[in-house]
Amino acid sequence: MFHIYLVAFLICFSKIESSDEIGESFEDIVCPRNELLKPCYCDPYVASIQCDIPNTTVCDLSAITSKVANLTTKANVVFSEIAIEDVALHELSQFDLGNLLYKRVAILNSGLRYIHPLAFGRTAETVTYIDLEANRLTDDVFEALRCLPSLEYVSLSNNYLKVIPSHAFRRTNGQFQSRLKGILLTGNRIHTISDHTFFYLPHLTTLHINMNQISRINVSAFEFEDIPIGRKTNLYIDLSMNLLQADSFDAKGLQNINRPVKLSLNRNKVTHLNQSVFEPFLNKHVNNSVDVKDNPLICNCSSYWIHEKRSVFAVKIKNHFCVDNRDLFDYYETEFSKCDVDFNLQL
Repeated sequence: MFHIYLVAFLICFSKIESSDEIGESFEDIVCPRNELLKPCYCDPYVASIQCDIPNTTVCDLSAITSKVANLTTKANVVFSEIAIEDVALHELSQFDLGNLLYKRVAILNSGLRYIHPLAFGRTAETVTYIDLEANRLTDDVFEALRCLPSLEYVSLSNNYLKVIPSHAFRRTNGQFQSRLKGILLTGNRIHTISDHTFFYLPHLTTLHINMNQISRINVSAFEFEDIPIGRKTNLYIDLSMNLLQADSFDAKGLQNINRPVKLSLNRNKVTHLNQSVFEPFLNKHVNNSVDVKDNPLICNCSSYWIHEKRSVFAVKIKNHFCVDNRDLFDYYETEFSKCDVDFNLQL
């Protein structure tokens, strides 16, 4: 859900020249007095900068980070995070993060619309976690994230994304963000997953693209580079609450996933699992599985291939409840007695 916050008041402080600006300090981190950083504050003990006073606006983030940087004793000190939540910040400029280094950058529910391609500047090499949930970001955000070679987790949930571009996580120098483990794109308006979007991500374990508008899975949407480390990486793909139907999958759209996969198709519009798509996928790896909870599944001859090999597929196909509220695996064999004759007519 998006919330448009009426700005009750603006707190804009010009630079205060004072010989008594120093607040708390710990080891190599010295923080200015918090009243000089409003609506933010600096905590030297956990090495963080926080901005979380509701209904306020960060008027000049660069001035805030500069004040902290000016008091930090060592140039290579890495802050655990800079976190801005429920505070208005519509644009992250080239200078806003200042000359500091961070591991985590979080801007949540702040109305953020745009990130400058050079916004991460000096900290590009140290950022491992990006959380930009519940903003107004569009597809150009992928360009801004390309400069982060150490990125391991990224959340762009609840924004205005529509298309995940081809090689979305390729760096500007042609290298790839191969350390990525988790990608969260929940609750956008995504209708297209381009070819080879996640191709060079051997360590990817979690991919949430649920609660979007996806109606088609193309042949190369989930194709990965075939390398040993990738083949051993367990991957969870969440496509629940999209617009997927029985014919939404290219014949080889799931076969190209060359690693063990748990796939969630919960709460889509799937009436049956197409044998030519799902049987090769489920047989490709012993740990492959699919969850089809809350779909309008019709248990007729189109599902017989599953029932016929229920000893195999009962552990691989989860929550296959039919429109009559019966589990497919509870059907009697006699209920499929005519499928050899009528199979093609029932599809």
